[in-house]
Amino acid sequence: MIANVFFILLEIFTAFYSNIPGHMHAFEYLFAGIEGHAKLVPLMWTSVVCAVISLFLLIPYKFRENETLLIIACITVFISLWIDKGFGLVIGGFVPNHFGTVTEYWPTAKESLITLGIWSIGFLVLTILYKVAISVREELGTAKSEY
Repeated sequence: MIANVFFILLEIFTAFYSNIPGHMHAFEYLFAGIEGHAKLVPLMWTSVVCAVISLFLLIPYKFRENETLLIIACITVFISLWIDKGFGLVIGGFVPNHFGTVTEYWPTAKESLITLGIWSIGFLVLTILYKVAISVREELGTAKSEY
């Protein structure tokens, strides 16, 4: 997460220091909105807040020892990266387009359901693989007893 935040800050610095409008407009759209188009602004600021929370929870060692805080930190890392790479990188890279117009995009219900289905299949495969791995581990007798 530290590397991700560092590289995002480098990208923002490069875009605004070079003062090239094509590079600046994507960040302006994502974090402030352009010409009244600001659908992704709350989402990107949510990503920033999640990134800061995760860094705050993951950098000090004493917070990493607490499993509850570690779970919260991992969830915030996942949410932050998902929003940043999914919406910020893909959608933000195409707004504004080459003609200088802003065409906002938001996933439709069909697209959201397809994405949910893909994630569900992935979790199903992961669950099956975990069951196989646990059964093999138990057969080999290498499973540790918690009691």
